[in-house]
Amino acid sequence: MLFGYDDGHRLLASSKQLPPQDTSVLLGATDAAITSEVARVITGVPLRDSHCYALCVTWPAPEIPRPGAVWSHALVVDMEAMQTLDQPSRLVVLARHPRGRTDEYREPLVDPDLEPPRPAPEFSELLIEIVLAAYAPDAPRTVVTSALGLAEGLLLALWDAQWPALRMNFGFRTRDQARADTASGEITVARRIRGMRPVETQPRTLPPWVVEVARSLTAINSSAIRGFLSEFGPLDRPEPGTVSALAEIYVAAGRSHSIEVREELEGRFPRPDAATLLKRELFGEDQNRWWDLSEQTRIATLLGARVDAWDPSDLGLVDRVGRLIQLDQLGATLDSVSERLSETMARVVLTALLGVGRPRDFGDVAKRDVPLAAAWLSESPELASDPRTWSDVDAASVEGVLRAMGVVPDHVLAAAINGQHIEAAVRVSGICRALRLAGDAGNFDAVRILLHDRSVNAVADSCHNDSRALMVLAVAANDGMLPRLVEAIDGERGKADEVWLRAAVCALTSRHPPDGAILEVIFGPLHHAITDDRLPRDCWRDLDHVLPTASDPALRLRRLLLKVSRDENWDASRFKLALRDAGPYSDQLLRELDGSDPVAGLIRAILGLVGLRW
Repeated sequence: MLFGYDDGHRLLASSKQLPPQDTSVLLGATDAAITSEVARVITGVPLRDSHCYALCVTWPAPEIPRPGAVWSHALVVDMEAMQTLDQPSRLVVLARHPRGRTDEYREPLVDPDLEPPRPAPEFSELLIEIVLAAYAPDAPRTVVTSALGLAEGLLLALWDAQWPALRMNFGFRTRDQARADTASGEITVARRIRGMRPVETQPRTLPPWVVEVARSLTAINSSAIRGFLSEFGPLDRPEPGTVSALAEIYVAAGRSHSIEVREELEGRFPRPDAATLLKRELFGEDQNRWWDLSEQTRIATLLGARVDAWDPSDLGLVDRVGRLIQLDQLGATLDSVSERLSETMARVVLTALLGVGRPRDFGDVAKRDVPLAAAWLSESPELASDPRTWSDVDAASVEGVLRAMGVVPDHVLAAAINGQHIEAAVRVSGICRALRLAGDAGNFDAVRILLHDRSVNAVADSCHNDSRALMVLAVAANDGMLPRLVEAIDGERGKADEVWLRAAVCALTSRHPPDGAILEVIFGPLHHAITDDRLPRDCWRDLDHVLPTASDPALRLRRLLLKVSRDENWDASRFKLALRDAGPYSDQLLRELDGSDPVAGLIRAILGLVGLRW
């Protein structure tokens, strides 16, 4: 397409008809005022309506009387052809000054002969300025230099280095003079600036990526950063900001600044389904092409993510964390995460822990991430019940985990108590509940530890309405606490489990000689437990001192009942109380006490209790 003066600047000849909007764009792009000091200027401009690109060369036309007249040849290339060009800048050799002839511009150029590849430019301050203007988000888009010929080559080298989609959207031009406020998407290199240009008052610090990109343009062969941009640029938006973002990521990766790389990726691609290939390349498993970073560091960097920009499934993160757990590296990995895990990353680690975590890993997790440890306990009852879970865990961590759970299940609290953390259990759930759970687990040693610096009576006062807690307290403290203990035993009489039996023995042995009121409450269930062999063996050590001798343990208890009833002159009603739930023969004895002759029945019952017949 040839543009020039004919009663105004207009299209003079063309081998292709473009949409009116694109023709208008080219009219503006080619109408460039040029003085005699400039041989030519170039313009690269996207033609969006026709999906083409135009590379324009404009010359002064001094032979035309009108001042400022120019000739301009626009080479229009479609998208398909642009995809095949390694160096689109070589098209510039096809630009032809008309020399007054226009007919040859009416035929398209099909498979034209191009010169060999252009040589790489030399590294220079001007090259840095052009890269900065082209790609830096906040940099001015206009560069001033008197060397427009050199600037033309640098702009074309910059254009060559871009991937096809970016080339098709990148605008650039050289000009004799230009305004400082050019459009943000177009870079201009001019000899002079019209209007006021802001004066820089602060020393300028170049981002490291600018120098890296500039040096890559001077490389004879493709450089590493250019390969990085070519591989991942096409996956992003075709705009200059993509180059700066990816170049920053590349430079940070080269310095092994993993957190900086992660934050750049999160800022640029905040959705998990965006730039998945790039994210996988840099933070996936065994991907070290662009940096030398250990697997542990990459995982720790991902776990510290503050933006939900990552797809754990695509990165295989659960399995990778699981392998760190198996290598005993989870604690060190969590140590390197400066903040608490996000919800997404906490779920990743929790899933890995539920899969391959061991009880001995709990302490490492609890010391470093209390909410994570609490979630692990909540979702793994087996973990809480394993004694190894609670070994080597400090009390502060245990208390923090229990509090983080909110409503702590009984099995978790009991496991913590059995793991020698009863103080933490008391602070979280109160002393009465801790006493009950310790008793249920038969862990009276833990209660004794709790009572080491506490008054038994003070604890009893705080649990005065809790029969179960009072019984556990009495057993652990070996303190009868009568009459509160008797009342508690009577209230829990229907259970007669180990705690009740121990409390009953404690109450029975707390008086010498044994008290008949106590025997009325405990005799039946205690006698039944003895006949069923359910009485804990160590209880006999205490009972042995108060029971009469006999060949049978149950008989010894019955003889004690006979002795106490005789000493205290019991009547039939007291025997009825004592014989409740006494096990074998108790119903028969009670019927005899309810017979027509209560006195004879009482005598028969007493004799039967001690193994004699009427």
